[in-house]
Amino acid sequence: GDSVSGELVVTTLSLLAPQLSPIFASFLADYPNINLRILTDERVFKLEYGEAHMAIRLGKMPDEPDNVVIPLGRFRNAIYGSRAYFKAHGKPHSIDDLMHHRFVMQIGDSVRAPFARWLRGLPNRPREVMQTTSITAHDLAIQSGIGLGFVSCERAEVLGLELAISEQPEWGDDIWLVTHMDLHKMTKVQAMIQHIKTRAKNNWS
Repeated sequence: GDSVSGELVVTTLSLLAPQLSPIFASFLADYPNINLRILTDERVFKLEYGEAHMAIRLGKMPDEPDNVVIPLGRFRNAIYGSRAYFKAHGKPHSIDDLMHHRFVMQIGDSVRAPFARWLRGLPNRPREVMQTTSITAHDLAIQSGIGLGFVSCERAEVLGLELAISEQPEWGDDIWLVTHMDLHKMTKVQAMIQHIKTRAKNNWS
């Protein structure tokens, strides 16, 4: 209760894992007596039943009763590719030109993401040559030149990817930190909340 120690369970989406991992790493460096358990799943975990201490979600503002909801910012991404891909296939000159290109898509919890709906709503869609439920496999496939894909700007820089199509407003999604009112004031929960809020200003503002 009153110490920052023991198990802390956080549920989120695998799509956010690349940006959350450095935040979790710095939290554990500050609080070495915490054991983090990170749950990634398509279903919404029920905080009111104690399935997790907190959730980090994408989409519309969560409206479950008795939850405390904190806005963290906006998830932004763009279309990136590798130097090897551009050497083999060239860069798209416009959104209309995407129909001539190959795509790698993450499926699972990303199927309903705005950028995925946008891509599948194009009158002339690019060919999805690879689909995966793994964010790691998705990013490595783009990095190895299999196809273009949606990647956050921070992640693209780490992977050494090059911009193909700049961010479009309709591709983004709001990020929310959610806790249940019964757990919200726990010392370890508050420590994580403040840690995430401080770093969210740099990641998602």
